[in-house]
Amino acid sequence: MKSLSETWFAEGRIDFELKKSNHLDIKLYDSKGQFVLSLVSQKIKAGINQLSFSPASLHTGTYFISIESKSSSWKKTLRFEKL
Repeated sequence: MKSLSETWFAEGRIDFELKKSNHLDIKLYDSKGQFVLSLVSQKIKAGINQLSFSPASLHTGTYFISIESKSSSWKKTLRFEKL
C-alpha cells in the first residue's frame, strides 16, 4: 500500500494506491475501536484505486480504516463530517 487520502467528506470516498494486485479486507471502525462496517473483501488491481460508499448512517466524528492483505496491514485515522 503506497498511500491513502486523508480527505474524506460526505460522499464517502477513499483513494489509495497498490504496487501490485492483492486481496484486501478494508474495514471501518469507530473512535472506540468498534467495528462499523466492511467496505471490501476482494482482489484489488495494482495502481490507483478509489473506493466509494454511502456514509449516510455514519455520524460526524473520527473513524479508523483498517486495510489488510496476507502480507501487510495498514491503519489510518479519518475524520468524517456530514455536510
